[in-house]
Amino acid sequence: MLDDAIVVVEHLATRVAGSSPASRWDAMVEITPTLFGSSLCTLAIFLPFVSLGGVTGAFFRVLSLSMALMLTSSLLLCLTVVPLLSPERSTASSARTKSPAASTPCCAP
Repeated sequence: MLDDAIVVVEHLATRVAGSSPASRWDAMVEITPTLFGSSLCTLAIFLPFVSLGGVTGAFFRVLSLSMALMLTSSLLLCLTVVPLLSPERSTASSARTKSPAASTPCCAP
């Protein structure tokens, strides 16, 4: 699920905005309980399907286990990889917006 990664990127972009790595850490500490709560609520929906029996249980067991694996891996990646990659993304986007062509007015004499 891409939702956790989007939440982390947006939170880091609004909270940190080119600050020190300590502020990035503070931002991640601030958003982590929300991410855990969101992922655990979604897991709570799919995990009871594991206990179903019969042919229906066989279909839903595969679905619920794959969703649980996907949610867990998404949570792990958004808490580890996304914050590590955010400095490169923020410096690249700020370098594009601070180009000389963007700062000169179009009708300057």
